[in-house]
Amino acid sequence: MATMASPPQTQLGSSSSAAGSAAHSEPLTPGTAQSSSAMMPQKRILACVLCQRRKVKCNRKFPCSGCLRAKVPCVPASRAPRQVRRRFTERELLDCIRSHEAILSHNRIAFQPLRKDLQSAASEMEVSTPEHLDHDAGFDSEADERSAERDVSSSSPSVVANTYRGERNYEAKSYWRAMTQGFRDPNDPSYDSDDEELEAAHVHIVNSAWQRSYESSDHLLFGSTPACIDLSTLHPDPVQIFRLWQIYLNNVDPMLKVTHNSTLQNRIIEAIGNLKAIGPALEALMFSIYSIAVFSLEPVECQTMFGLPKEDIAVAYRFGCRQALSNSAFLQTNDRDCLTAFFLHLVSLGKDTHPQSFSAMFGVLIRIAQRMGIHSEATLAQHPPVEAEVRRRLWWTIVMFDHRVGEMSDYKTATLLLPTWDCKIPLNVADSELRPELSELPAPAARFSPTEAIFTVVRAELGDHIRFAEFNLDFTCPVLKPLARDDVGGLGALSQTIEDKYLRLCDPNVPLHYFTIWMARYYLAKNRLVEHYSRQASMRGQPPEVLDKQRDLALSHALDMLTCNAKIRGSPLTARFSWLVHFFFPFASYMHILQDIKTRPLSRQAGQAWEVMNENFEAQSVEAVPARQEAIFQVFCHGLVEAWSVCEAAIIATTAPADGEAAASPSSPPPKPPKLIASIRLALERLAAQQAERQRRQQQQYAQSETSSSRSDQIPPGVAMDSFAAMSAMGSSMPMGMVGGSSSTPGSSGVMDAFLADGSLHGMMWMQQSSDAGGAFGGQPAGSPSDVSGGSGGSQFPFQLDFDQLTMNWGGGMR
Repeated sequence: MATMASPPQTQLGSSSSAAGSAAHSEPLTPGTAQSSSAMMPQKRILACVLCQRRKVKCNRKFPCSGCLRAKVPCVPASRAPRQVRRRFTERELLDCIRSHEAILSHNRIAFQPLRKDLQSAASEMEVSTPEHLDHDAGFDSEADERSAERDVSSSSPSVVANTYRGERNYEAKSYWRAMTQGFRDPNDPSYDSDDEELEAAHVHIVNSAWQRSYESSDHLLFGSTPACIDLSTLHPDPVQIFRLWQIYLNNVDPMLKVTHNSTLQNRIIEAIGNLKAIGPALEALMFSIYSIAVFSLEPVECQTMFGLPKEDIAVAYRFGCRQALSNSAFLQTNDRDCLTAFFLHLVSLGKDTHPQSFSAMFGVLIRIAQRMGIHSEATLAQHPPVEAEVRRRLWWTIVMFDHRVGEMSDYKTATLLLPTWDCKIPLNVADSELRPELSELPAPAARFSPTEAIFTVVRAELGDHIRFAEFNLDFTCPVLKPLARDDVGGLGALSQTIEDKYLRLCDPNVPLHYFTIWMARYYLAKNRLVEHYSRQASMRGQPPEVLDKQRDLALSHALDMLTCNAKIRGSPLTARFSWLVHFFFPFASYMHILQDIKTRPLSRQAGQAWEVMNENFEAQSVEAVPARQEAIFQVFCHGLVEAWSVCEAAIIATTAPADGEAAASPSSPPPKPPKLIASIRLALERLAAQQAERQRRQQQQYAQSETSSSRSDQIPPGVAMDSFAAMSAMGSSMPMGMVGGSSSTPGSSGVMDAFLADGSLHGMMWMQQSSDAGGAFGGQPAGSPSDVSGGSGGSQFPFQLDFDQLTMNWGGGMR
C-alpha cells in the first residue's frame, strides 16, 4: 500500500472514481475541472507510487514525467483507509490498571506493576495487610474491589501522594469536550485528531464570543480609572530605568525568580526606545519592577539615588502599575507577564497592608494563576520547556508567599500549600542556561554548584515536603490527611537531605548563599515546632519526665528560630534582602518561649532563652515604633516584662534564707535583669510619653474644632457650596486611592468622606488638623480616649478611629 507523502500542491482535474487508466493518461485542464466540480466534490490527486518511493517531485499527470523518463509503468497512489481506533483516555486506562493491581496486591499474587513505587507499595501490603481481610477469599462483588483499593490507598499513602507530585500528569476533563463526545460514535472511523482540533477551535470561538458579551470588570479591584492617562509620562528616564532594573536584579530577583531576566532585559531595552508603543502587559510588568525595586530600598538609599522621598516615588509607580494592569485586563488575562506584574505589585504593598486584606488579594492572584494552569503539569506540558520552567518558578513563589500571608492572617484556611496540584519543583539552573530555543531542559542531576535560583529551589523543596506532611494538614485541611506522605525520618531526614544536597555547597560569604542557609534552617525549625503542636494531643497522660523532655525539645526549636532570624537580621550580607525579612518576624517563637519561661522559670534552658532573645532583639534594631504598631508592640513588651518578673520571683524564692536564718543573714540582692528587659522598659516609658503628648494635642485640636464649628454655622450657604465645589474638583484630580478609600500615603484616606459628612468646612479643617498632628486615619493611637468632654453635656468625640474603618459619629446621631 502506497504511503501518503505528497507535497502541498494540487492541480485541478477530474475526480471521478469510475474513470480508468485512460482517463488518467489525459491531461487535466481547468475547463474540465470546473465542469466536474459542479457535479461532485474534488478529490486530492496524489503522487504516483514510484515518485513517493524515490521521494522526488511528481507532476501528478499519469503517466508522470518521472515515469516517462524512467520508462516504467506509472501506478497512481490511493489514499489509505482510515483505521478504526478505540479512544480511551489515559486516566481511564491508569485507573483500570490501578484497580487491577490493587486486587492482585490484596490477594498476594505476584505481578509486574506498572510503576516501581506501586511494587514497593505491594511489598508493604504483604507485611502490613489488615487482619480482618480474608486473603483466601476472592472478590464476590464490585464493592469488595473498591474496598480493597481503599485499603491499599490508606495503607500506603505514598502511592496516592506520588500521584500528585508530577509523576503522573493528570489533566482535568473538559466539560464541553465531554458533551461533544456524548454525541459521537467512538467506533466511527471518520473521526481523527483533525476533528479534535476543529472542535477545539469551535470551543475557542464560542468562549471568545462569550467573553465579548460582557464589559471589562477590572475596576472591581482598582476602581474606575480615566482612559486618557498617558502612562509614558510616568516612566522614569532611561538612566533611572536601568538603575531600577539593576536594583531589581540585585535585591528582588534572587528572592523571587519570577522573571526570565536574559529575555526580559532585551525586551526592556527595546521598549525604552519607544515608551508610547509598549504593550499593556509589558508596561504593567515594568511598572511593577519599578515599584518593588523602590520597595526593596531603605528610605535613605532612595533619597540618595533619586533625590526624592521613598514614599513619593512608590506612590507614583504603584499608580502607574495599577493603570497598566487595568489596561491589560489583568482579571481576564492569560499572559504570564501580566500575572507576574500583579504579583510584584501585591508584594510591594505587603509591608503596610492588613494581612487579611493581603490574603484576599492573593486569593484573586491564585485564582488567575489556576485558570492559566501554571499549577498543573498537564497544562505546562503544552508550553515550550523554558516557558514551562519559568511558570513553575512563578507558581511556587506565589504559593510559598501565600502560605506566609496565611500564617499572618488565618492559618487554618488561607493557604494553598496542599497536595491538590502537581507542579514540579523548579530546577537549579541559571537563567543563562534556560535559552528559549532549547527543546528540553538541562538535566538537574548535572548541577553540582548553587546558581542564582538556589533560594527558590530550596524553598520549593521544603514546601513540597511540608504540603504532604500530616502535621501541616492538621492545621490547614484535615480532610486531605489520607493523602499525607509517611516518609521515613520525617523532618530529620528532610533536614539532612537539604544540608547534603544544597547547603553544604553554599559559600557563607556570598549574600544569597548565606541567606539561603539560615532561611532554610529557620523554616525547618519552625515546622518542627508546628509538628510538636500537632502531636500535643497524643502526649496527654504521659509522665512528667516525658512531658518535660518534649517541652525542652519544643523550646529548642523556638530558640533555633530566633537564632536563625538573628543571623539573618544582624548580618550586613543580607541588608539588601531586608525587605523580605520583614515578612518573617518570629513572633510565634517569642510567644512560645515566654510561655515556657512563665511555666518553668528555673528550667535548665531558661538562661539560654534569655541570651537568645537578647541577641535577636538587638538584631531587630527596634528604634522607632510606628503608631499603627504600638498596640502589638505593647503586647510584646508586656509579655517579656511579665516573664522576667516570674523568673525574678522564682530566683529570689530559691535564694531566700530559711526562717531560722532570716534575721542572721542579709537578704540577697535581686537578680540583674537582662539587657533586653532594660531596653524594653525604656521603650515603654518613651511610648507612654508619646501617647500622653498625642492625647494632649488631640484635646487641643478638639477644643479648636468646637470653636471652628461655632464659627462655621455663620458661613453663608453660597460660600459653603463654593467650597464644596472646589473640594470636589480637587478630589477629582487626585490619583486613585486618595479620595474616599484606602491610600498609599498616611493621612489621606477618607478626606472627601469627612467633608461630605459634615457639609461644611468644619469637617475638612478638623481632619486636616488631625492629619498634621499625626493622628493616622487608619487607626486610633493606643491609649487615646474614645470620648472627650467638650461642648454642652460632654458630647461624644466626633470621630471614632479604628484599625479597619473610619466611623464618623457626629453627636451620637448621624453616621
